[in-house]
Amino acid sequence: MDVGMTLPVTEPGLNRDLVRRWATEIDQGPFSTLAAGERMAFPNLELFSLLGACAAWTERVQLMTTIIVLPIHNPLVLAKQLATLDVLSEGRIVAGLGSGGRIEDYVAAGADPADPSTSDSTRRGLRDYSRFLDAKGLAGARIGVVRNKLFGYNTAADRLAEAAVADMKKQGAVVVDPANIPTLGKFDDSELDVLLYEFKADLAKYFAWAGPLTPMRSLNDVIAFNEAHKDLEMPYFGQELMMRAEKKGPLTSPEYRAALAKNRRLSRTLGIDAVMAKYKLDALVAPTWGPVWLIDLVNGDSYPSDAASPSTVAAVAGYPHITVPMGYFHGLPLGISFFGRAWSEPTLVKLAYAYEQATKHRRPPTFAATADLSQP
Repeated sequence: MDVGMTLPVTEPGLNRDLVRRWATEIDQGPFSTLAAGERMAFPNLELFSLLGACAAWTERVQLMTTIIVLPIHNPLVLAKQLATLDVLSEGRIVAGLGSGGRIEDYVAAGADPADPSTSDSTRRGLRDYSRFLDAKGLAGARIGVVRNKLFGYNTAADRLAEAAVADMKKQGAVVVDPANIPTLGKFDDSELDVLLYEFKADLAKYFAWAGPLTPMRSLNDVIAFNEAHKDLEMPYFGQELMMRAEKKGPLTSPEYRAALAKNRRLSRTLGIDAVMAKYKLDALVAPTWGPVWLIDLVNGDSYPSDAASPSTVAAVAGYPHITVPMGYFHGLPLGISFFGRAWSEPTLVKLAYAYEQATKHRRPPTFAATADLSQP
């Protein structure tokens, strides 16, 4: 019988000397295999770097991955990593593979088995985007300015956005202006419908997952609780949206599926994808929103009826969106949004970072009690 030994990779105080001592003693002893496992959400050492070091410290013992959680890896990168270990260990590497379980690791890597919308992130996403932080990233980038619906509702936001576009040009960006999204405003009602359907369904899933942690099991339970304690829960507002959501059917209903398909078609195919393909763009930009409004417990939120944010079309499409400061109005920060196609995070990180570094608009928050109207 062959007996292997696993490295103590989760032990407190683990350091290079301790790992090396374990590896060399396992190699010298009667053990057939030196093993290590992969965990993403725990304070252990990264698997492939660890086994690479062990390959250099040992001569005899087999090196084994007790488990590699395949769905969180790009298969080409994984094949390259294992092939490299095979060379460094002179053929002593044994790969143990697995799938399923370990929900913490999937979530930490950006893929959640309970959320199908994240499934492609194991193949298309990245763990580390820091290499795209390029201060010269705007040079030569083709950027489209989305003016319809996203400009024209606030003079301060427009003024700062125009200055932001000018700064991008100074950094070498090729600006296409306008690069309008013709479908904006055509899926507002169906977008809210989808939100209400999914809110009801996903809240029930959450309560089922929480189990004994809460007595709640449905949206209707929450509505009833709020009504029974309305003096505490709703002193200033009601729960009209939750009551509308409660009236929605399941996610298998034809009405939900039709609304979801409409939203994706108008926000993706005929929206962001169409305008970016038409003008051969790397990203789209627009003001993130106007200045924040005062809290009004009588009339509720107060903002222009025609105000819109690029976060809406990006969220409905399920596409990435980054906002960074573009200036201030009465001491209040306003942002410029960079958004684009699915899986364009590397490009957006590069562009937003380059703009941020070139302008340096961000100020540390002061936690002021109110806005300073004396500032421009």
